[in-house]
Amino acid sequence: MLMLTTKTEKDRKRQKNKNRKVLNKMTKISELYNPITIMSNDPAVENYIDNAKPKPVPKTILCEFCGAERYSRGNITIWGEIAWNQNPIPCTCAKAVELHEQERLEAEAAKEAEARAKEKRLMQEHVNSLIGKSGMGERFRFLQCTFDTYIVENDYSQKIKTATQAYAVNFDKMLPRRGEPLPNKNGMLITGKTGGVGKTHIAAAIANYLLNQGTDVIFMTERNLFGKIQETYGNNMKNSRYSTYDDQQTESQIRHIYETVPLLIIDDLGVEKPSEWTLSMLYTIINERYDRALPTIITTKYDTVNLIKKLTPIGSDTSIAESIVDRLMEMCKSIEIQGDSWRSRL
Repeated sequence: MLMLTTKTEKDRKRQKNKNRKVLNKMTKISELYNPITIMSNDPAVENYIDNAKPKPVPKTILCEFCGAERYSRGNITIWGEIAWNQNPIPCTCAKAVELHEQERLEAEAAKEAEARAKEKRLMQEHVNSLIGKSGMGERFRFLQCTFDTYIVENDYSQKIKTATQAYAVNFDKMLPRRGEPLPNKNGMLITGKTGGVGKTHIAAAIANYLLNQGTDVIFMTERNLFGKIQETYGNNMKNSRYSTYDDQQTESQIRHIYETVPLLIIDDLGVEKPSEWTLSMLYTIINERYDRALPTIITTKYDTVNLIKKLTPIGSDTSIAESIVDRLMEMCKSIEIQGDSWRSRL
C-alpha cells in the first residue's frame, strides 16, 4: 500500500527560511552588478559611516576655472559601505569640458599608440617565426635580397623588377577565393640560361616582401625541399639541419605544408640528380597545388625541354616530368632573365 506523506510545519518553515536566504543572496548579487550610487554632499552619507571603522568622505574640490564645487560619486556595497571614486565628477563649465575632452582624446591616443606598438611587436614576432619556418632563415644571403638591392642594368631588367614587385604587392589577388573565378597563371616560372643573373634574387625578394607582410611563404632549394621530407624517415628531426618545423613531424605533415602554403618557391629546380622518389614527390606536391590553384614560383636555368630531361632519372620514362612541366606552364607566367652572371663580374 502506497503511503503519502506531507511536510510538517517545521519542514515548511525550514524551506521558507531557505527561500528567503536565496532571495537575499540574489538581491545582494543584483546590487553588486547594479550598485546604488550616492554623492559626497548627500546627507544620507551619514547613515553609512561606521564609527568603529570610519572612512573619510572625499573633500569637495573647487573647479579651477569657475570655482564651482565638485563632489565625488560613490557606490554603496552589499556590506553597507561606500566605495568612493578617486576622482570628483568633472565640472560642466565650458573650459572644464574642453579640458576634459582634451584629456579624453589624449588618453585614447595613448591607448591606440600602445595597441599599435603591441600589434607591431606581435607582427615582428610572427614575421620572425615565418622566416624561421620559410627556409629563408637557413641561408642569410636570401634575407638580403630585396627589390631595392636588385640590380637594374637596362629597360628589360627594369620591366622584370616592375612586374615581380607588382606581383608581390598584389599577391592577395593571386590567391583563390571561394565563389570567385580561379586566378589565371598566378605563379611564376623564372628561367635564365646561366647562373647568377638574378633569378634567385627576384624570387627571394618576393618572399621577403610577403614575409614582412605576414604572409606564409616556403622558400626552398630543391635539395632542402626533399631533404626535410627524407629526414622524417629516420624520425630524427630534432638534431637535423632541416628541422625548421616542429620536431617529429611526419612526411605527410611536411608535404601538407608544401601543398597548402600560400606561396611555395622552389629555387634552382633541375640541378639535383633525380630519382624515382624525388620525381614522384615533386609531382605529388605540384599536382596538389595545381588542384588547389595555389601560386608556385620556380627558378631554373633550364628551358622546359631541358627541364623535363633534368627531372627524369636516367633510363626512366619522361611522362611524369612532362606532366609536372605541363602543370607549371599552366600555373605560371614565364619570365626569362637574360644577361651575364652577376657573380662573374664581382
